[in-house]
Amino acid sequence: MSTWKKYIPYFPICVIICISIFFRFMWLDRIPNAIGGDELTYLISAKSIFQTGHDLSGTWNPLSAFLFRYPPNEQQAELPYFIHLPFSGPFPFSLFMARLPVAIFSMGVVILLYLIGKKLFDIKTAYVIGLIAAINPWMIYIGRTSYEWSIAAFFYLLGLFLILQKQKGLIVLSSLAFTLGFYSYIGTKIILIPFILLSILLAHHLHGKLFRKQYVFVGIISFILTSFFIIQITSSPAGSRISEIFLPTHASIPSEVDYLRKISIDSPLTQLYANKLTVYFQMLATKLYRIFSPTYLFLEGDEFFSLWRHGMLYPIDAFFLIVGSLYLFTKKRFEFIIITAFVLTSTLPQLLHKNASDFSYHIALMFPFMTLIIGYGITQLIQAVRGNWKKFIMSILFCFYVISVGKFVYVYVYQHPLQGYFDFHTRVLSEYLQIAQKQSIPVTIYSDANSDYFRKFLFYTNAITKTNVKDISTLLTSSSFTLNEITFKACDLQAHLQKNINGIVIIDIIHCQLNPSLPHNGISKLSDGGEIYRIYNDSICNEFNLKRYAQNIFINDFAINTLTTKRFCETYISRL
Repeated sequence: MSTWKKYIPYFPICVIICISIFFRFMWLDRIPNAIGGDELTYLISAKSIFQTGHDLSGTWNPLSAFLFRYPPNEQQAELPYFIHLPFSGPFPFSLFMARLPVAIFSMGVVILLYLIGKKLFDIKTAYVIGLIAAINPWMIYIGRTSYEWSIAAFFYLLGLFLILQKQKGLIVLSSLAFTLGFYSYIGTKIILIPFILLSILLAHHLHGKLFRKQYVFVGIISFILTSFFIIQITSSPAGSRISEIFLPTHASIPSEVDYLRKISIDSPLTQLYANKLTVYFQMLATKLYRIFSPTYLFLEGDEFFSLWRHGMLYPIDAFFLIVGSLYLFTKKRFEFIIITAFVLTSTLPQLLHKNASDFSYHIALMFPFMTLIIGYGITQLIQAVRGNWKKFIMSILFCFYVISVGKFVYVYVYQHPLQGYFDFHTRVLSEYLQIAQKQSIPVTIYSDANSDYFRKFLFYTNAITKTNVKDISTLLTSSSFTLNEITFKACDLQAHLQKNINGIVIIDIIHCQLNPSLPHNGISKLSDGGEIYRIYNDSICNEFNLKRYAQNIFINDFAINTLTTKRFCETYISRL
């Protein structure tokens, strides 16, 4: 019995890890049920790097990433190419392998928040923070994709954790963690210096005058890295992303000023209130207000966090965000100021981006710090309750969070996949083309988005091999693509209206905006049955019992490559 007692203190963190694993790995191979274009960039490049040592264009190698140079027509972060390399490089493409490394880093974010909470507060608060992080909707959602946020968040939080330690070597090592975080996501490069300054202030508060030399070293490294990045991007083609930074000199400001003055009666007040600075700060204030809108954060999300019926945080988190802030302000004033500053700093990628619409990905680093506040609020509230009321309050909180998590699972698992996450219909198209390949049936696809469709076809069918990678590289520089009797062509009016069609012809009616009135089957949106692709001369699914709309879809049906041809056709191909 005494042998087991020494393991009891580790039980809570094991529970946190198990919960994190469950929510990040459950059905990872089928939900989300498709992959986005930005995610695909890393995966295809990683495969090409593994096969040839460079990207598909043959002009870029991974070492160039350290100099902030990117593959042609790509301006993604640098480190994720390396992160995905051991997963998507040697192994066949799959949704599971594409998301596995990010899911691991997402789990690491949860552990780091537990450790940071333990360092700043106490062990009980750390457990609660870990639990809240493990079930946080945003962290689960983004941790199940191939996007780079979880990687960047892991290294930034790792840097913060290391700099808070009382060991010179670990503090110096934090500079490496921050550097890796800097290379992990373009959007968070802008916050490196303020993030490290806040980390140093917090560490100095905890440790006094100790380790000043180490803090200065970390600060100098961040300044040098940021300066080198600015110099590189302003002297290379990649510098075009500078135009995305929203400053008072941005082109949209003068046009807005002119518009305001045109709709105003001439007055001395016009010059005072309708000028570049007032317009600029009004736009910033509008963005900031929208970022902290309760409806946005707790109920609806946005186009990126596209659940629409759920926020990035649970509604109950709003209460504990307020409670935690009040307790922090009262009991740990300095920590309150620093954590709040971290939250505000995390909004800079959105505030300083030219896009005025909501984009949760730009503000994502603030959610871990909100989790610290929420966890602290829950712990302090429970500790403030005495006697039997404590168990009652804990039971109520447990029920609230179980119900909240259940609602999130319902929306994410049972509603979200049917809403066409990242054009799921393109995945269906790719599977249809793969069946045609196996049956040696030629297919021609007409679309003005054929480059995107072709790249996704390469991923879903695992078509990139060492023997054809050079041919694929050549194909991507042309306007049409043919691989194993599958041809992607631009929209062609005459071809669409042919009365005698040879082989299977598929028309993307959204991009081509053409509707030949010939008998056909089709691929439709799962959300509303709206037709996307028209299939003419369908010799693959025509013999099966096809319906007008997709019916009786189950989670296992999203493992498309495991379905029989009959099940695939009757589930995803429509009789139109």
